[in-house]
Amino acid sequence: MSPIPLPLPPLITPSGNFGTFQIGGRSNVSLPVDDYDIVNKLYVDTMGAGFVRPPASSLVNTIPLFADTTGKLLSDSTLLVTAGNQISNVSSISLIGTGSVTISANATSNTYQLVLPQSQGAPNSFLRNDGVGNLDWGTPLGGGNVTGPISSTTNAIALYFNTTGTIIKNSTVLVSSTGGVSGVTSLQMTDATSGSITVTPAATTTAYSVILPSSQGVANSFLQNNGTGTLTWGSTAPSATNLTGPTANTVPYQSASGVTSYYTYSGLSAALSGANATRAIYVSNLNGNDSNNGLSPETAVATLGVALTKAASGGLIVIFPNSVTYSENTTITLQNVTIMSDVYNGSCSFSGTITVANTTSNVTFKGITFTTLVHSNSGSLYMYNCKVNTSFTSSGTGFLQAQDTDFQGSGASTMSITGSGTKLFSANCNTGIMTINNASVLVGILNHNNSLPITLTAGTLSINNGTVYAASALSNALTAASGTLVYLQNTNFVVAGSTNSALISIATGAFYSELNVTRSLSSSILGTNLLRIPTFDSTSCFKNYLRGSTSGTLTLQPSATTTSYTLTMPNVQASAGVSSSLVNDGTGTLSWSPTGVQSPSIGIKPVTYVLQSSDQSKIFIYTTGGGTINFTNGSLFSGFFCYVKNGSSTDITLQFNSVNVLGVTPTLHRATGSGNSSICVLYYDGTNLILY
Repeated sequence: MSPIPLPLPPLITPSGNFGTFQIGGRSNVSLPVDDYDIVNKLYVDTMGAGFVRPPASSLVNTIPLFADTTGKLLSDSTLLVTAGNQISNVSSISLIGTGSVTISANATSNTYQLVLPQSQGAPNSFLRNDGVGNLDWGTPLGGGNVTGPISSTTNAIALYFNTTGTIIKNSTVLVSSTGGVSGVTSLQMTDATSGSITVTPAATTTAYSVILPSSQGVANSFLQNNGTGTLTWGSTAPSATNLTGPTANTVPYQSASGVTSYYTYSGLSAALSGANATRAIYVSNLNGNDSNNGLSPETAVATLGVALTKAASGGLIVIFPNSVTYSENTTITLQNVTIMSDVYNGSCSFSGTITVANTTSNVTFKGITFTTLVHSNSGSLYMYNCKVNTSFTSSGTGFLQAQDTDFQGSGASTMSITGSGTKLFSANCNTGIMTINNASVLVGILNHNNSLPITLTAGTLSINNGTVYAASALSNALTAASGTLVYLQNTNFVVAGSTNSALISIATGAFYSELNVTRSLSSSILGTNLLRIPTFDSTSCFKNYLRGSTSGTLTLQPSATTTSYTLTMPNVQASAGVSSSLVNDGTGTLSWSPTGVQSPSIGIKPVTYVLQSSDQSKIFIYTTGGGTINFTNGSLFSGFFCYVKNGSSTDITLQFNSVNVLGVTPTLHRATGSGNSSICVLYYDGTNLILY
């Protein structure tokens, strides 16, 4: 029962802890002083359990709350109970189980009302708002079991987390309100069958934008940038003059300390002329990237190996000199390619093994430094202003020419020549410790600075105009084994670190010739002196000098431009008392023929003879092979005579195949002569060919 407040009579006079009160017909009622207050109200707990004090004032329909822990003091609250039993002014509700769930309004929410569903929802259903606050239970499409991330980025594209189709995750790809997509690192476009194109920015890119043209371009047009990112269709192809950096002829360069500057490339003007300009591939191991196209210094690739896959036959690869060595092992099979340093001074260095394995055409190096270089196949190798620090091997059959190239490295570089063919080292070359071991190789060292010791186990060696150093006074500067061939001219053999002449050794069974050679008198020279001096001229053609027993020399050399062929001399001397000439049978086999014979058809069956302008009046043909002699491709004139002598025991046939006779095709006359040394005579009277 609630306490009943009573007015305090004015006659109440409390004494000590008790006062005397008159209540109704009773008097002398004693109560503790604490049970009345100074506002003239008396509280009596008729149940005897204690007294509860209200606040000084309260609002209508608010819910009272205990003000402390005594259970006897109430305070007012802001929670209102309306006539419809609605509770208002609640900022949050906390539901407690083993844990707790707090329901609260958003700090900036607008006022609205939610009405819960009339009954329980089905499993996996969700509360759905009809837009005016009425909630009901809904079932999501797809079963309603998709789980999202803990947090997400506004406007980010959601991605499936796995293959279940029920878990999604956040992404870094954003779609703006205007449809712009950002956060994409690469874009792959796939065709309807199998191919695809991937668009990827450079690994390090300063942000920029490009705007595509507003319409389609014409045939063979290309996209060109106006410098602000606006692209238009151009119709004139870019030229080599477009290949510039921030200023003319510069490219970004990063030093070992990471400082970026611009390197001026000046050695390309000649190399980038003509068709090569469109085929040049650029390499830089500091600011290049193998995903680049390599078509300009600014878009260089990072490695030689990748550059070789992008270069065309007959193309050019330009390697920029950097402070960092190119560390790669690469095999070159591309035909007719030039690989050059921009400055031609050997400042581009490779620490791995570079193998030249082209089978035809040429590979040319300019201004490159190698640790290990191998020439292993039948293609040609040309080296200019290069350097080999550790080892060089020539194991193939291909032609080799090195000019202004240092093969000595730090002084202990080795050179192994085991392949066949011609290997030339000229024009200020320095050769390393060289071993030559192939019976079919011809090694020429000419006009060089100096060479380290040379060992000739098999093959031919020619040294002209240079110095060869021995390691010590007791070791050989040149050692030639039996069966080798050595030609020495204007050559000095010197002990390293001194001016003393060095030893050389030419074994028994070796062949040699020497002219103007300085060597130690203690040298072991046991081979055969050929008394002839071969050398190489400035165009790398081999000359053979036959020296007379008293004076003078006979020089044999091929034409400046020669298609390779072989001549085989007759195996016997010409007949005594008969003037004879050397006649070629067309395969290189030479034989003796009486002087005046102009035919190349000695001993060949059948034979085709091409009439020359000098044949217009009279020719003499002598054959020992019988068969058929065909005259072709000549012009006959009135008075032409042809004497044919058959020196064999078999018949010969003379035939003219569509010979142009002043515009008239003659009647073909055939005649057969038999017996030894029979003679046939042909005469042209201006109209017909007549056989006698």
